[in-house]
Amino acid sequence: MKCFVNFFIIILMGMLISCQPAHAYLDPGTGSMILQILVASFVAVGVFFNHIKDKIFSIFVKGKNSERENTNEKQ
Repeated sequence: MKCFVNFFIIILMGMLISCQPAHAYLDPGTGSMILQILVASFVAVGVFFNHIKDKIFSIFVKGKNSERENTNEKQ
């Protein structure tokens, strides 16, 4: 494993040393799209974990809800 990490560091250093200037342009539409992707990713992760939390809570609260439904039906 240590050999792999050393190899990765050597390759990374070689890539950083041999960098050449890039003549690239990012227009405002590209920056806006990147921002939209980041915001959508954070929202999706939040919704996912909220859904998981609700599923876990429903396992523990399930018995209590069924008891409440039974008492409501008797009245």
